[in-house]
Amino acid sequence: MLDLSTHVRDDGTTDNEHDRWGEQVERVAALGAAPHDVVHVMDREGDDYGLFAQLLSAGHRFVIRLAHNRLVEADALGEEAKLEQALAHVQ
Repeated sequence: MLDLSTHVRDDGTTDNEHDRWGEQVERVAALGAAPHDVVHVMDREGDDYGLFAQLLSAGHRFVIRLAHNRLVEADALGEEAKLEQALAHVQ
C-alpha cells in the first residue's frame, strides 16, 4: 500500500471526492513507482469521466466500483449497450 486517505463529510462542503482521488493518484505517481506496477482501487466516488481520462492518459491501472450503468462502445454489430448488459455476455 502506497497511499491511503479517508474523507468524512460533515461540514457541507461541495468538494468532489473524484478530485481527491485524482490527487491521491498524483501522490502515488510522485513516489516514482511505474504506473504498470501499481493498481489504484477506488470506491464509487471515483466513478468520474475526468478521473478515468487522467488514469488512462498516464497509463495507470485501476479498479473503480461503478456508480453509473454507463453506455459503452458499440459492439461488432454496431449496437450500443449499457455496461451491465455488455458484462452479462462476458465469459
